[in-house]
Amino acid sequence: MKKAVDFSTYKHLQKMSFNDVNRWVTSIYKSGYADGHSEFGDNPLVLDEDSLHDLLVSVPGIGNTLADKIVQRFIDETGIHD
Repeated sequence: MKKAVDFSTYKHLQKMSFNDVNRWVTSIYKSGYADGHSEFGDNPLVLDEDSLHDLLVSVPGIGNTLADKIVQRFIDETGIHD
């Protein structure tokens, strides 16, 4: 399993102040946001109930019944509704 932070970075983080760690985490967030924005621009992936169902049904071995169950579970767990 690949580690999110290597050991030397972990040891360095232990020595940092709260404000330094906060700045470091903020810079990682901003970098990820910029990468996502440069790849998707102002058109992020929008996944509604129907498109998720269609995507699942396109996977071999997943039929309509199972796809419906997965979509419903996703809605229940995330609290996202159309």
